[in-house]
Amino acid sequence: MVAGLLADVAAQRVDQVLVSGDLTMRARRAQFRAARALLDGLGVPWVSVPGNHDLPLDRVLTRGIGSAFAAPVPLKILLVHHPVFVPAARSHRLVRGVDRALRAAAAAGVDVVLCGHDHVQGHVDLALSRPDLGRHVLGIMAGTATSRRVRAGEGQSYNVLSLTDAGRLRLEVRQFRDGRFAPLLAQEWTRAPEGWREA
Repeated sequence: MVAGLLADVAAQRVDQVLVSGDLTMRARRAQFRAARALLDGLGVPWVSVPGNHDLPLDRVLTRGIGSAFAAPVPLKILLVHHPVFVPAARSHRLVRGVDRALRAAAAAGVDVVLCGHDHVQGHVDLALSRPDLGRHVLGIMAGTATSRRVRAGEGQSYNVLSLTDAGRLRLEVRQFRDGRFAPLLAQEWTRAPEGWREA
C-alpha cells in the first residue's frame, strides 16, 4: 500500500503535500523516522500538523489565525488535525472551541479548512451549518492513506486539491482498491464574492 501511495502521488504531479496528523500510532521515535522517510520519499515539499497520536495533548488552533493569513495568496488553507465538521459516515461531538476557531478563520479569509482524525473522507460547505461565518468556507476531511485502521467501511484514501487557472477549486478523492489508488469521487467549486460555491 505504501509503495502504491508513493507511486500514485508521483503520478498526480502534486506541488506540495499537506498531512493532517497522526503520523504515528504511539509517538515513538522509530514511528516518526518511518513517517519522515515516507514523506521525504514523495519528492515534493510537505507540511504536517501533529495529530492526537503524535502528541499527548489535542487542542484546536485558535490563536494567531489572523496574522498567519496576512499575506495575499490565491488560496488560503488552514490545516488542523481534529474534525471541524461531522462527516456523514461518523457521528461524534466536535472538539471544544471549533466554532470560535472557524469564525476566526473565516474572518481571516480562509478558503478551506483541511482536517483528518476520523479515518473517513468528506467535504462540506461550513457556512451551511454555521451561517455566522459570513462566507462560504469549505471543510475537507482526509481519510487514512496508509493505516489499516479504516472506518465506516471505507478503504484507505487521500485527497488531491487543485486550483485551476480558471479559478475553480477541484477535490479528487483517491482510494486504494485492487492494489492501487484510483479516483473515487471529484467535486468542484467556483469562487464567488461570498466564498466558494459548488460548480
